Amino acid sequence: MRILEGGNSRNATIFLDDGGVMNDNELRGHQWQRLVGEFMARRLGGTAQDWSAANSTAFETVFKRYLPRLRQEPLPTFWDDYLFDWLRMMCERVGLGVPAREEAVSIAWEANAFVTRRVHAAFPGAVDAIRLLHAKGCRLHTASGEHSDELAGYLDAMGVRDLFGRLYGPDLVDIPLNGP
Repeated sequence: MRILEGGNSRNATIFLDDGGVMNDNELRGHQWQRLVGEFMARRLGGTAQDWSAANSTAFETVFKRYLPRLRQEPLPTFWDDYLFDWLRMMCERVGLGVPAREEAVSIAWEANAFVTRRVHAAFPGAVDAIRLLHAKGCRLHTASGEHSDELAGYLDAMGVRDLFGRLYGPDLVDIPLNGP
């Protein structure tokens, strides 16, 4: 790559995807289950183990149900509906009452912020490569299928959020990422 071999990188703008590029989704998934269990147990009661198990099945069920909707409805509506359904399903599986919709959506966003800022799933060398590109003068942004708030959390956990400009998730460009 010319930038890394001493070429002029001052005008280079690079868009990096998160999952599968900077971070290992499989490693992240295991950490997500544990961390969401910790958060929910403290926030709503029950055990971390029960919440982790509930997240595993709820995530898969809700994701499959909502994926077709992602391409059909306004994204702000999609995110809140998705998060409410996810938390509702987990509460039911843990055997706890479901908070009112507005509170449930707020708790779900809190859980996302808690988890994403604690997950450490960067591929080996990813952080060093990001730092090198930034040091060479590249402008870095993301282009990802994840919500921009989640992207910020993952980059915070990697210690590189300050090296990126805009975090383009589907919430900012109003269109889902449909492929690689």
